[in-house]
Amino acid sequence: MIEALGDFDELSCALGVAAAFSDDKAAKKTLENIQNDLHTVCAEISGCGSPGYPLIKRMHIAELEEAIAKIERAVGEQRTFLLPGGSMQAAFIHLGRAVARRAERSLVRLSKKQKIRNELLTYANRLSTLLYVLARLQNRMRNLDESRPVYRHQG
Repeated sequence: MIEALGDFDELSCALGVAAAFSDDKAAKKTLENIQNDLHTVCAEISGCGSPGYPLIKRMHIAELEEAIAKIERAVGEQRTFLLPGGSMQAAFIHLGRAVARRAERSLVRLSKKQKIRNELLTYANRLSTLLYVLARLQNRMRNLDESRPVYRHQG
């Protein structure tokens, strides 16, 4: 449990850094909402299903899904792998995305030892997708091309 709580706390800190370096009010609000939700995530993990603790609900997941769909319409379909980076804002959000993936892995490991609700697992999974498209949007807003990996020394 301590590992998962620490990973989600680190994620909240990484998103705070991303928000501090962002000049996009909508992105800042999105990141702040996620940070608030991460307190709910940690309360649910530490509460171990006890009554009275806040829970991640389907509404939280629906908000993530709506934001993902809206941003995907703005940035277009991704057809290849992309290198994380571009603008400073996108780079910080990509870093947060990587921490989110680690936090999700910690949560999955924890689910083998204690009961973790499906809503919480789904939220953790969809969160990294939202951060990914949000980072892409930051680059799009700055007219920065997305860099594709170069597979060097192949052949």
